[in-house]
Amino acid sequence: MEFTVYLLIRITIVIIISFFLGNGVVVLFNHLPYKWFLNEGESPTEDIIGKNQQRLTSTPWKWIFTGLFGATSIYIVITMSLIYSITVLIVMNLLLIATVSDIKYGIIPDQINILVAISAIGFFGFHDDWTNQLYGAIAGLFILLVLWAIGKAVYKKDAIGGGDIKMYASLGLVLGLNGIIITFIISTFLGAIHFAYLLAQKRISLKDSRPMMPYIFASFIIYTLFLWDFTLNL
Repeated sequence: MEFTVYLLIRITIVIIISFFLGNGVVVLFNHLPYKWFLNEGESPTEDIIGKNQQRLTSTPWKWIFTGLFGATSIYIVITMSLIYSITVLIVMNLLLIATVSDIKYGIIPDQINILVAISAIGFFGFHDDWTNQLYGAIAGLFILLVLWAIGKAVYKKDAIGGGDIKMYASLGLVLGLNGIIITFIISTFLGAIHFAYLLAQKRISLKDSRPMMPYIFASFIIYTLFLWDFTLNL
């Protein structure tokens, strides 16, 4: 009986948090300084400034994001601790903002990357040693730098943006060494499947590039919900 009551309290708490975080993605995205979404020397468009219109419409996105956070929070709080659930939801919020930005404007704000790195503090208690998080950041940075170098050599241009490289370093601080490697593998697999599908539909060509953040976001959810405990024992 006590366990059931405690579980209901935990579910109620995360549902309330999910409501604010899901709505918060839209509210924050529409009110963040427009300079966050600009590359150096780039002039802002009216859409980025967002003075006369929302960058991201409230309907249906507030409902979609709230539903996503709600479903995720209920599952994770049943299987994991309340503190872990809250920290994961906070990082999800930041990653979703970065995802929307990457899709709409092709940029991941440095400020979001910094906030993701800071959020790693909340994961200290979920790693055996703080050095695991440090190694995760180094591994995330190294993997993306190698891919950047390969893309530069093959395509003679930046196939991977600086924001993606910084994001993997920041996320490595959150997930640790095993976590960032597995997240990279999952995101690469999801990206490859989606890219192949778009190619088959003739909606893109081999020369086209795709934003990485949607796959990073999805792989983060998969890892933190289903694989966290498993990889800690590797």
